[in-house]
Amino acid sequence: MIYGCFNDWMPQPMIPISQVSLALDVHQKANILQMMKDQRKCRDEVDHEKYLSTDERRLYLDLCEAYRKRFINDKDYQKTISRLVQYREPHITCIKHLKEITP
Repeated sequence: MIYGCFNDWMPQPMIPISQVSLALDVHQKANILQMMKDQRKCRDEVDHEKYLSTDERRLYLDLCEAYRKRFINDKDYQKTISRLVQYREPHITCIKHLKEITP
């Protein structure tokens, strides 16, 4: 839980870093349906997940879960967040002093 003047000192649950990274990864969003079409794992006429057959939907959900799980890896979310703060003033606590702390 996190408290602060930014939320009127009301308790608010913190979001796991993997979910933040997944939400911030706007440039790398996977088009899983297109990937499946390219690999001939679903029909070409499918343009939305609701039109998938049972077997295609099972594969689609497995691929979606694999995409989400890659953000649990430390290196993946570090890349996403570092890309986010690369060209702007970072507003993460103590990020300016990170070089002093890390060797």
